[in-house]
Amino acid sequence: MNKIKIAICLSGEPRYWDLGSSSIASFIKQHKADCDIDVFYHFWNTITKRQSHLIHNPIIETINENILCNNYKPTVGICENKDALNSHINVAWEYIQKLIKQHNIEHDSLRESLRTKDDFSKSVKTTNCPPYSQLISMCKSFTCMTDYAEKNNINYDIIIRSRSDIEISPIPTSKLHSIVRKDKLSRYIQFPSISIRKSIEHQYTPFIEYCFFVSSSNILNKSVFENYSNKIVQLLFNVKTKNNYKKTTISYLSSHNCVPLFLRQNKKTELGAPISGFKYKLKQMPLERNIHVK
Repeated sequence: MNKIKIAICLSGEPRYWDLGSSSIASFIKQHKADCDIDVFYHFWNTITKRQSHLIHNPIIETINENILCNNYKPTVGICENKDALNSHINVAWEYIQKLIKQHNIEHDSLRESLRTKDDFSKSVKTTNCPPYSQLISMCKSFTCMTDYAEKNNINYDIIIRSRSDIEISPIPTSKLHSIVRKDKLSRYIQFPSISIRKSIEHQYTPFIEYCFFVSSSNILNKSVFENYSNKIVQLLFNVKTKNNYKKTTISYLSSHNCVPLFLRQNKKTELGAPISGFKYKLKQMPLERNIHVK
């Protein structure tokens, strides 16, 4: 029997990285006889406070990339400074300015993080509003995987998207074989949960939990992640109109709305919930609160 081919893709800030690396090491050890498991990651090299607004001293820790490499032992791993976001920030800022010009949006109607490029850059690099850095990092981790798969002619039966602050629960090898045999992952991306919510301009879009999800190379392939910066900004940033034209502004989707729209570029791709077989635990950092935020 051929071994099951599994890719684990991690991204974002390496919060609680030791939890994630220990969990993945246990997963690999449990299934090494029946599975070929490759680990891919894209991490930013700083851990910031968990916040949705600009604050002083947002950085908690700078991570040594060798620590991550030695513990995760990735097939391909990238840990980089957030200055690598600058080109992506340029793409987003140009798109935002285009929307502002097209819709004659007044400067005062914009939220503070969108009024200057400097504030926008700081918001992207240190907050989750907008959630641009998280989405870029996710795409970078998948690009590491798809490039490697193409170069080595690999088709992954199971692709697991996870984070450093997630502990993957043990799963019997027989369950992995059952998941592959049923072949749902050739058609589905399976998330922990899905709901439908009203978003910009009263449109209804999927709202998913995406810290952990599973699919296969049939769905999460190179074509999905080509030109990902432009694809993301066109989904993420929108014009929000009101009866009073002076209140027309730029808003952005929640990442929980943006991710399913981005991943479902092929209309044949199905989104499903819950995830068959897999369970996980998320250790989330406490939220930094600001009573003065508007």
